[in-house]
Amino acid sequence: NFVYQKFNLPIEPEEKLYNKFKFKGDNNFNLSSDALFITKKTNFFGEAAICKSGGLALIAGMESNPSGEVGFSLLYRSYSKSFHSIGGNAISESGLNNEAGILTTFLWTPIPHSKLSGYVDFYKSYWPEYNASNLTSGTDLAVNAEYTICSDSKFSLRFKEEISNKSIPDGQNAIKKDIKAINQKIRFQYNWSPAESFSLNLRGEISSYNKNSSISSGWLIMTHAKTSFLKNKLVTSISASIFNTDDYDSRIYMFESDIPSNNYIPAFQNKGIRLYINLKYKISENFTIYLKAARTQYSDEI
Repeated sequence: NFVYQKFNLPIEPEEKLYNKFKFKGDNNFNLSSDALFITKKTNFFGEAAICKSGGLALIAGMESNPSGEVGFSLLYRSYSKSFHSIGGNAISESGLNNEAGILTTFLWTPIPHSKLSGYVDFYKSYWPEYNASNLTSGTDLAVNAEYTICSDSKFSLRFKEEISNKSIPDGQNAIKKDIKAINQKIRFQYNWSPAESFSLNLRGEISSYNKNSSISSGWLIMTHAKTSFLKNKLVTSISASIFNTDDYDSRIYMFESDIPSNNYIPAFQNKGIRLYINLKYKISENFTIYLKAARTQYSDEI
């Protein structure tokens, strides 16, 4: 595999310590090779790449389904601090350079209509990042439980925790102090689809952020309804959210339905409400109109 990229203007990152190995210049290339080995219940795969600067990247892993109820995977990744892949898309915590990590995932269906899944990711950096004066390291884990109540109703509960080191000012000392930050989130969700033309989604999430013995928290409640009319020619999506967080650290992200080729995942912080509506009208087989209107109003604006 070979990719070459040329830009009309050079990319010049700001002269900072954490940018020392960032991409600079007006062109880059990536050369890679991948492999796949398949057995009856386990697949092994890997890919190695090199870029113009000589930086190397490697991913290698396996996925297995020893039974119909259990599945798991293991992935190792290493992106050197001088590896650059502009527009690349691979598993990473903070981008396709300056990172190494091991990710393991699992899927278990212990009883009918239920599913338990999750992952654990251990990662570290080869060079100081923007928000740390030393090398970054951390753990990211999540566990998700789903239960299908009936054919048109499903409930899920998710716990997520990330532990990493951050830098904060240390009094009059010019060198920042590294501390451990713990971010925890719990989300519950209920989906109801009594008919093909109507669905309702209810979601709630709470967050907690612990940094240097200082704890901030927040919560969000969202409802989303989708309906269709005129034999699915007209489709409407309406959503309303209310949120309350102490600060930016305890912010809560929420995916929004959007028009094609556009994804929007806003971060909610402080106090307020969020409303939006999506409209889709299919005029003919070759012509469809999309429209989205949204408003976020904070408590000091109400």
